[in-house]
Amino acid sequence: MTVRYPFILIDSGIIVAFYNRRDRYHQQVLQFFGTCTSQLITTVGCVTEVMW
Repeated sequence: MTVRYPFILIDSGIIVAFYNRRDRYHQQVLQFFGTCTSQLITTVGCVTEVMW
């Protein structure tokens, strides 16, 4: 049985892995973003942490 979530809260780690090609999870994150149909949400704090 496949569970589908309308929203997924993502932390800064997944955003960093998306932008950093050297991150060990980069390919997994690309695959996740490519197949995820849920709406992804985050917080201003996470965005600030990524930009720091």
